[in-house]
Amino acid sequence: MKKKDFKLNEFVAIYTNSDLENFGLGYVLAINDEFLLIQSVDPQAELDGVTLYDIDDIVLIERGTNYCKKIEHLMKIKGIKPKEYFINQNDYISLLLDKSKEEHGLINVQLLGDAKCVVFGIVKEFSKEIKKDLKETNRN
Repeated sequence: MKKKDFKLNEFVAIYTNSDLENFGLGYVLAINDEFLLIQSVDPQAELDGVTLYDIDDIVLIERGTNYCKKIEHLMKIKGIKPKEYFINQNDYISLLLDKSKEEHGLINVQLLGDAKCVVFGIVKEFSKEIKKDLKETNRN
């Protein structure tokens, strides 16, 4: 996928594996040449944090499907609106690590593109080297 394939604030379903059984759903918050950042929505139409996707891992984008429309309609019925995010940097990894550290928020990192290789916790500290290592680990 390419940056031009996405529009800010658009509601999309994102598939990262070719079996098309699992996908992420949400509103596009930010996009650059490497990553897509979405405000995730769960199957109960509740806001579910922020998800960072590697653009190269995305195999399919769906928009305007019946499922997408139903989830958005359910959000409207429940009175759930997307949160306002002001993303003023292009380094989304640092943004998420900083946010977890500042807000003591839980972060979940899937390494090596494998759902079985997951690390989660609250960030207390991080360095530029950790950020660089995360990017390189996910690329290999």
